[in-house]
Amino acid sequence: MTKIEINGTIYNTYKEAAEATGWSMTMIWRHMQEGRIGALGTGRTTPRRVEINGVKYKSIREASRALNITFETLRRKLSKGEI
Repeated sequence: MTKIEINGTIYNTYKEAAEATGWSMTMIWRHMQEGRIGALGTGRTTPRRVEINGVKYKSIREASRALNITFETLRRKLSKGEI
């Protein structure tokens, strides 16, 4: 079983970490694989401002919450030019 430590807190599962932090399990897993887990939730990443259907959002995360779709889905759609 993999223990996940984020900002000094240890979680037993990706699901537990995701529920506690508000990040998706995929995002946590990816950061773990890339060795960047310490950057989650610290503000050390610069949000990407996006405009969708004339509405400006401070970040993809803000837009995904407003549009009620997952961050990963929105990020993928933006990268493919589908939105």
